[in-house]
Parts: sequence; C-alpha cells; structure tokens
Amino acid sequence: MSLLAAISARLGTDATYSAAMGSRIGTTRKFAGLPGSVLETISEQRTQHYKGFQLRQAMVQLDILARDEVEGARLRDLAIDLLTPGTTAAGIRFDRAQTVNVRSGGVLGTQPHPQPIAGRLQAEIHRESIDFIFTYRPA
Repeated sequence: MSLLAAISARLGTDATYSAAMGSRIGTTRKFAGLPGSVLETISEQRTQHYKGFQLRQAMVQLDILARDEVEGARLRDLAIDLLTPGTTAAGIRFDRAQTVNVRSGGVLGTQPHPQPIAGRLQAEIHRESIDFIFTYRPA
C-alpha cells in the first residue's frame, strides 16, 4: 500500500474524524461537501545502500477544508493527535511523526467568487495545513 493510502487509513480508523469527514479523506480535492481532508507528498527521501532501502522519510502536507475556523481547528488538532504517534497501519510501520508547520486561513472560495460545493455556493472555505515528517518502512 502507498504511504498516502496508509495515512488515509490511519485517519479513517478514528470514529470522530471519520464521522466528520465521511468519505472525504484522500489525495485529491473533490468538493463533494465539507469538511474534507487532502493529503499531498511534498518530498520523499529513499536513501539506500548495497543491501537496499534504509528507513524512508517523507514530508506530507495534510489540508483540512472546513466550514469555519472552529471546525478547522478542532479537526486539525485531532489529525495531529492521530498521526503523530508511531504505529503500524496498512502494511507500513510508522515511527513517531514530527509536525513541522501548521498554517491556517480562509483562502479558497472567498468573496466575491464563491465556490460551488455539493450544488450550493460556499462563500468561504477555511483551510488548515499541517506538514508532517514521517519516518517509515514496510511492516
């Protein structure tokens, strides 16, 4: 399984997070409703020596798209709590992650050009972006 699929699986196993997001956890921006989560690999190092790959390290950005700041902050903090501890998920062993950057703001769909979401115009979409550094290996 890919790294992003394993991270999505980790987020989806939490009842609170998956209840809020539904099926809107993935790697593309599909505006079928809010809130939603989008994962993107920023960089990935796969150092190796003559015996093969060593531990892999990747910086992954998680964008949480929410209706407002309160919902965004709640889901941001929950995602950090879910993804920081080391664990095994979907065939990948994760060491403890580092949270290196957290950014927030309403940058998508702001006035005067609202974004259509699920057939309605959404005046503003609040975005929380979190950069994680994951150290991992196949389980």
